[in-house]
Amino acid sequence: MKENCIDCILRTDNDITPEQLFFMTRYVPYSVVKMMGESPSCFFERTIEKFQGVMVYLDIIGFTKIVDGYMKTGRDVADLTNTLSDYYSVVIETVRGFGGSVFQFAGDSILICFNRLKDESDENNLRRALAAMILILELSNNYNTVSEEFVNFTLKPKIGMGQGEIFQIFLGDTEYSMTPVLTGAAVIQAIKMEEACTMQEIVVSIPVWNLACKIGLERYFAEQEGFYHLTDIPEDFAASVERPEYIDVETWFSNPRFYNRLYSFINPVIFNRIKNNVQGFDGEYRNVTCCMVRFDGVFGQAVSEASIAEGYESLNKIYKDLQDIANRFTGYCGKPDLSDKGIVFPVFFGMPVAIENKERMALLFAHKLIEEEVKAGGKIIVNVGISTGVVYAGEFGANMRKDFTIVGNAINFAARLMMNATNHGSFTVFIDEATKSKTDAMCETETMPGIMLKGFSEMQTVYHLLSIKRDVEKVNHKTELFGRSGELSALRALYERIRQGELCFAPIVGDIGLGKSYLVQDFVSDIMASYTDTVVMYGRAYPYEVSTPFFLWSDIIKRVVGITDSMQGEMLLLHVLNKFARELPAHKNWVSYFLSVLGYSFVENPVTAHLDPATKQQHFFALVYTLLVSYAESHPLVIVLENLQWADSLSLHLLSYISRQPKNAPILVVPVSRESKKIKRIFSLNNIKVMRLAPLSDTAASRLTAKLLNFETPDKLLSAKIVALSGGNPLYIQIIVESLISDEKIIKNNKGYYYPVKPIDDIKIPYTIENLIVVQLNALSYESQVICKNASAIGRTFSLSALEALMSETISSEVLERSLTELEESGFIICNNAKRTLFTFKDVMVRDVLYRTIIESTRRSLNIAMINYLEEKYKDNIRSVADKLLYYAKQAKDTDAIAKYTNLAAENECNA
Repeated sequence: MKENCIDCILRTDNDITPEQLFFMTRYVPYSVVKMMGESPSCFFERTIEKFQGVMVYLDIIGFTKIVDGYMKTGRDVADLTNTLSDYYSVVIETVRGFGGSVFQFAGDSILICFNRLKDESDENNLRRALAAMILILELSNNYNTVSEEFVNFTLKPKIGMGQGEIFQIFLGDTEYSMTPVLTGAAVIQAIKMEEACTMQEIVVSIPVWNLACKIGLERYFAEQEGFYHLTDIPEDFAASVERPEYIDVETWFSNPRFYNRLYSFINPVIFNRIKNNVQGFDGEYRNVTCCMVRFDGVFGQAVSEASIAEGYESLNKIYKDLQDIANRFTGYCGKPDLSDKGIVFPVFFGMPVAIENKERMALLFAHKLIEEEVKAGGKIIVNVGISTGVVYAGEFGANMRKDFTIVGNAINFAARLMMNATNHGSFTVFIDEATKSKTDAMCETETMPGIMLKGFSEMQTVYHLLSIKRDVEKVNHKTELFGRSGELSALRALYERIRQGELCFAPIVGDIGLGKSYLVQDFVSDIMASYTDTVVMYGRAYPYEVSTPFFLWSDIIKRVVGITDSMQGEMLLLHVLNKFARELPAHKNWVSYFLSVLGYSFVENPVTAHLDPATKQQHFFALVYTLLVSYAESHPLVIVLENLQWADSLSLHLLSYISRQPKNAPILVVPVSRESKKIKRIFSLNNIKVMRLAPLSDTAASRLTAKLLNFETPDKLLSAKIVALSGGNPLYIQIIVESLISDEKIIKNNKGYYYPVKPIDDIKIPYTIENLIVVQLNALSYESQVICKNASAIGRTFSLSALEALMSETISSEVLERSLTELEESGFIICNNAKRTLFTFKDVMVRDVLYRTIIESTRRSLNIAMINYLEEKYKDNIRSVADKLLYYAKQAKDTDAIAKYTNLAAENECNA
């Protein structure tokens, strides 16, 4: 090992504050942080460390049921978050006080390590660990006595303890992020002992029992079926155990190697939060898709020093490959579990960062993961369980130690699916009903009825993923198109022009859910019915293909050239050579380069190999344009380019190139995109007129709502509520109606019409819509996200002066104005006056969703700031804003302010 390795030294261009360093240390086990600070050798070479110690696995009884109860009753998530934070503070401070390290949070469970210190005996090592656990039981009882009357539940831990060999393994590399994991005999024992717990208690393994006997504690344990249960607590035992010297993490901040070592163990998502001064992921309810992935065959025998050394390279490759594939499909890879039963990774889609089509992304991730493992020879077996549902997600822990994790039945169900999949062969993926219902169009599955899953009392129907279909992404519509007659007429007029030989462009731009793809499909169906000689070709971009050159155009180019999926090698090369010989004889030398751009591997022709990349790229553009024009000579051609906002840069350059060519070919190019600065610039530079979709008019939205509700007697009041909540977004209207049906607020009568079970006074915004809004917010700059959330605390309409009162001093007036402009361009807000001093959220739903994403503590401080702002502004006429002050006081849960302004508002009523 290299001494004083310079690889770890902090670069002078890195500006890191002590506060940021402290926040970073909370996401790494204390013993690893200590190793970072004290290690003189190259820290990153210490990939496998073996030591002796005591492991503890602590699990809270019935916690998932507690969370589910909160979610089902809609109770304030802040109550749950605050309770957990208070409880974990007690646990973690106790563990740290006795020299232990919290290595892993897995939902409601914690893995804790008490590694044997220098010159410490096994007996004293056990004393420290046992003293900490006994004290945690006592503190839990005290905590529950105080808190139960406020939160109506108790937090009771089951504790398993093991002793012996512990292996600390560093997985990953410094390119993305690393993670420390523990395995070994002591870890496996602790997990098994926790499973043997039947109530709040401590159960220990035989090695721990043997040590307990050596220190005279055998009479405090009772043996039951081979396990040793602590039945009585030795008097003053915890107080009698000497605590090790406590070293504050700030001791190591001055070490020039410390930051780079620490940074390598911080997930980029968490690091961005720290850099942007966002203190944590406060708990929230979120609809997510969870993949539980199990690898088997990495360790050829029981976990041991030899098997770990032998299997480390394979294990680390699995971890890095898993990270790469998860990142590609926007998944968040959690900490793995290593045991004699295999290696299990949780991968979450839709949390911490909200994403679209999370179910689809999860299936593509699982399919790609298995595909790559099969390609590698299939020696390592992979099984996956996928489940979708509402969970509690956020940071677990306290000020000293925390991590991001998720709790909910969806996680448990995915784990059960994963384990059951192992009984149905290698490389099996099982998915649940919720995931299947969102991915039917993209996959083939086999229904597996009558599957019994551990932890569930009834037989479950699950689905075996067989294959991913070639993605045609047909839009599934519940009804006809409403409110787009003008846009349809404009598209038909452009189509008539291409039939006269004119190349035309018809970009369609609009927010999520406004019906862009629906409009295109309706238009295409119309012209295909009227003109049978028309050919329609589709290209689609995806966020996970943004680095794949020409992905948007790839299928179109292959179809024009006549390349099929079955063509490979010499057969493919010969086919394209013949095509060029017939239509582009002067360009035959370009065939190998042409195919390489499309992703095929051929040795490039010497004639083109020496040319510079820019020249070759322009020639490729010219070849594609010529081939398209040649194809369109016999078939009027409509090219639909979906999801342009996700297109790779070369695909966009090709689009720009075609737009600048002679307009004398019967081709209609229909790019479909969301609002995007990049896309707006392309159309502007190429002088292409854009068709922008607006929300539906109230009349059209009402007609759509009535059609979807399908009431025998229209309910105009309910329709009006839905239209107002949706802001005229047709997708939102559809989702709201579907949620009313799935929640059984409206049911079908024997005539096939729906009717309300009882009057619907309040419509809850479905998780699907919340997710779509948060996805759009996440696409903005960090400053714009913060400003938008702060504005939501003011209300649907907000003044610039009020917003400035809520902003921190780090946000300059220039940044504020730039962010407001971005929010306007992105469709979040509308400016109400020429002076740009008054703004309104585009619709009330957007404002409400964004307000709910603000963590409770920040929400409270923002509302208090609004009270201070109004009190100062209206100090000479405070009565005029009494109602507003009362609203903000209630939002801040400030009892004194509530009482004050309730009285003032009441006085106003009396004087009215």
